[in-house]
Amino acid sequence: MLMLSTDRAVSGTYRGMMSYRQVTGFASPELNSCLEATITCSTACKACADAFLAREIMGDLAQCVLASIECVDICHATWQLLMKSGKLNWRLLNKQIVKCRDACRRCEEICAVHADVHDHCRVCAQSCKRCADACVKLLASQPQYH
Repeated sequence: MLMLSTDRAVSGTYRGMMSYRQVTGFASPELNSCLEATITCSTACKACADAFLAREIMGDLAQCVLASIECVDICHATWQLLMKSGKLNWRLLNKQIVKCRDACRRCEEICAVHADVHDHCRVCAQSCKRCADACVKLLASQPQYH
């Protein structure tokens, strides 16, 4: 059985980035939550895609891999934008956060179908849900840009 712990996988890296973000300026609970969720989700989606790529892909599992890879890229790009130092351009970030939320919801939906059979899909779906929820909360904390 494949055991995944995305919390342990990124905890050291994320804690270092948290300090960096707090030093560079804007920090809020919503931003911090979204930062953690995007990097954790990216890690879980990468593990899910890699687990399927390590064996023969058939049928709807290919959709799972593609959704996971797309989610990795979008979550990582969102995380990178949120980590920028200085004042955040919320008008630009709003669109990226919406794309991240949507990619996470899509990946969650696809991986949830396989969650009973594949542990990595269960972890991926849970992580995607947390990330989508964190994106929604971050968007809600910036009402002037909706």
